[in-house]
Amino acid sequence: MIIPKKPNFLKKKAFLDFTIADEVALFSSSTAMLMFLFILTSRYAKNDFLKSLPLKLMARLTCLFIFIASMMMAFSTAFYLSCLWIKVGSRSYIYICSSSSCFVCVYVVPSYV
Repeated sequence: MIIPKKPNFLKKKAFLDFTIADEVALFSSSTAMLMFLFILTSRYAKNDFLKSLPLKLMARLTCLFIFIASMMMAFSTAFYLSCLWIKVGSRSYIYICSSSSCFVCVYVVPSYV
């Protein structure tokens, strides 16, 4: 018989932050995907491209950026929680992972903005 156990970090604030960020990411990604699919499958006239379609695209892109931000928050809190388990002697793993994630934030993200 398998006895269920509680998570190790249940009492830590970072675990709650990770859970909330993960839920927001799931909700916003599924919402953005469904809204983009709705744009692709619907028919628009010429006049819709002036007002209706740009507003809908901006709402979808906002939802997509919320997804990206919440996924970055979920990653950073999960990384923080995993760093609590790493011993002091193997801190080079932490430096390599954090520098690679900083590389993405500093060089890749501004190219899309």
